[in-house]
Amino acid sequence: MKHDYSTGKVYLIKCNVTGIGYVGSTKVPLKDRLNRHKTDYRGFMGLLNKPRNYRASADILINEDYDMYLLEEYPCECKEQLEKRESMWQIFLSKKIVLTNRNHPAKLTFDDINYVNENFKIPDFV
Repeated sequence: MKHDYSTGKVYLIKCNVTGIGYVGSTKVPLKDRLNRHKTDYRGFMGLLNKPRNYRASADILINEDYDMYLLEEYPCECKEQLEKRESMWQIFLSKKIVLTNRNHPAKLTFDDINYVNENFKIPDFV
């Protein structure tokens, strides 16, 4: 089954208490993706019948005071392209705020980093 990444997007969840952030990507509506983060967090905290593993977004959700922002609509053809864009945003925003992301989902080249530095802009909400 071929997945549809035409609705791809990259987002930031930012804690309003600490200012730290989490960058992710998805092909589903942001509201649905945030609900999944909340479910994962509740499972990690032992609040669900089915335990969940730690997710980096837990460091944001724990304070219960956060906002989710769309960084970029990024329609693409496959998961790898979306993950590469997510990694680009992680690298770029890590210059401005502390991110809880422990890993980058895609490896970036020197040319990718140059592209980010020349073309990405820090959003006002960061």
